[in-house]
Amino acid sequence: MSKKIIFLIISLIVLINLNFGKEIIIHPDKFYVWHNFEDENEWTVEDWSNNSLSESKISTDFISEGKKSLEIKLNTTRKNHQGVIQLFDIGDLSSVKEVKFDIYNSSLTNMNVCLMIKTGENWLYHESIRKKIKPGWNKNISFDLSAPIYGSDGNYKSRIKNIDNVRRFGILFEHDQKADGYIYLDNIMIKGTNIEKLLPAQVPEKIETVLIDSFEKGKIRWFAASDWSCATDVEKNLSNASEGINSMKANFDLKMPGQNATFYIESSVDLSNAYEIKADIYCPFDFSTNMCMALSTGDKWIWQESPIKKIKKGWNKDITFSLKKKNWKNEKTKWNYVTMPEDIDKTKRICFVIFPAEMGKGYVLIDNVRISTTDKGELTSILQYDVGEVVYYPWNSFEKGVNWLPDSSGSGALSVLPASNFGNEKNHGMQLKFNTLSPYEKAMYKYSGQIDFSNAVGIKFDIFNPLNYGVKITLAFKIGDDEIWYESKQIPVAPGWNKDIFFDFISPSFKSSASNWNFTDNLFNRDDIREIIISVFSDRIAEGEIYMTGIKLARRNFIGEAGKYIGPTFKNNTKFVFEPIQYTIWDFGSGEGTFEKGLGKWKAADIAGWGAAQINISKNYATEGGNSLQIVYKDKNVKIGCYYSNPSLINTNTYR
Repeated sequence: MSKKIIFLIISLIVLINLNFGKEIIIHPDKFYVWHNFEDENEWTVEDWSNNSLSESKISTDFISEGKKSLEIKLNTTRKNHQGVIQLFDIGDLSSVKEVKFDIYNSSLTNMNVCLMIKTGENWLYHESIRKKIKPGWNKNISFDLSAPIYGSDGNYKSRIKNIDNVRRFGILFEHDQKADGYIYLDNIMIKGTNIEKLLPAQVPEKIETVLIDSFEKGKIRWFAASDWSCATDVEKNLSNASEGINSMKANFDLKMPGQNATFYIESSVDLSNAYEIKADIYCPFDFSTNMCMALSTGDKWIWQESPIKKIKKGWNKDITFSLKKKNWKNEKTKWNYVTMPEDIDKTKRICFVIFPAEMGKGYVLIDNVRISTTDKGELTSILQYDVGEVVYYPWNSFEKGVNWLPDSSGSGALSVLPASNFGNEKNHGMQLKFNTLSPYEKAMYKYSGQIDFSNAVGIKFDIFNPLNYGVKITLAFKIGDDEIWYESKQIPVAPGWNKDIFFDFISPSFKSSASNWNFTDNLFNRDDIREIIISVFSDRIAEGEIYMTGIKLARRNFIGEAGKYIGPTFKNNTKFVFEPIQYTIWDFGSGEGTFEKGLGKWKAADIAGWGAAQINISKNYATEGGNSLQIVYKDKNVKIGCYYSNPSLINTNTYR
């Protein structure tokens, strides 16, 4: 009986693999659909001076195949006035022998049509020979991409150079006289060998569109990459949306030509069964702007970019980025658009990248972010989690001191000091000072105790960053007797005030050993927190500080106005520790902390990786008595220090 069961299971697996692994067999003499405008339009009339074509959009009029075509408005003001509809950065067309398409000309005049192609690093310009088209339908207009029929200014005897790196692929129209009307483009097909990478992916039968972000509820989960792009911040926009009421305003400040503005959401998500990502983008400028999507994937966070999309003034709905087309680029492809995004089963970041067209401050609005997939369960870690109506109550207001400590031995943290009235505001908080000796070192600060956050659904605080560069922070917890480590995603902290930084406790957005250090774990057992750790990442060799204030816990409010003051059970399990720290001189009879009786049990630290040092008693800079401890060192950018060692036990039970 068991043998029969095993045989059936194996047979099913083979059938499934054959079904999913089936490859299209390409016949070199047969045409295959390249673009048919049934789902989306990637062609644009932008980036062509004095273009006689405008307002391209998908239409249901004048169709040669399927149910849709591309409608383009035509307005020629003189003889030989040119118009171009084109694709950007489509990569390698060396496998294509021939391209053909259908055109409906609604004007009453004849016109010429040809291919316009720009290739290579130097954007070499090619035009094909002209072909005449008449009013009405003109079907099967074809051009041989391998023939010597390209050139310019009447000389068309050359082949296309650098066809393995096509930067622009356009269809150029040239009228014999003034004309207006519409052109309908449909059924663009190609033939050749090994062209399967250029063909559109087949849409799966059981595909589902999943809403990732509508920005209607909760905190914004996207961030501005302010430390490595000209993006400055994100905020909720309450007055302009493509769906619902709210959208996300993505702000940038272009100070240097060539910069982009990157806005991202960070997660550990499997996109291997995702088909495409869509979003609505609002552009407030009178001119068009370029944008693309980027993914960071795999254990090395490989950066990959989609083809460029043009966004025009107003709402650009359903901007689509296919994950199944070989038109992405990364370092492995030498930044040519010839591959599908790799390692997307380990996607770490999803980014919208804006290329501002003018210097200075600006913004775009982003709304209605969706992913089409055959497996919604794989998107769990990136879905919106509505914590409901919440109220915030103080957990640490710093009114009575600071209970946090620097982890100086294990990180670049130097000190935690009480602070007040920073950032031109009246406040109380703490200064987190650091000195990172490499771009990879972080600074960690910890709060120890026995803490119960079981009634809380999140935590928020404000950070003032006085530096001229951004840093990133994470929040980590050690939980239970085994002190299991849970850590959040990195949150960017831009220069200046960063208000209402929020960490959600209830979504699967933490990493731990149980999740193989992917951000797919929940913060379990948060009624038994032993330590809270804030880590600061400067991503550089640097000395600096940031300031933190107003740490508050978020609690669900089920009972309206009264819930702002009391919990649903009329009790609060969270343990507060607001008592000020009382300090006393460390002196057990040998002047251990004052050095009035010599070095005693103090020694220079001799730790692997630390620099050499020696310690002495000094008469300078004594704050208590007449002596201080002097540490002498020579090496720069390495840790040095000293430690106290006593063979007898040191009783610290009465000290924190």
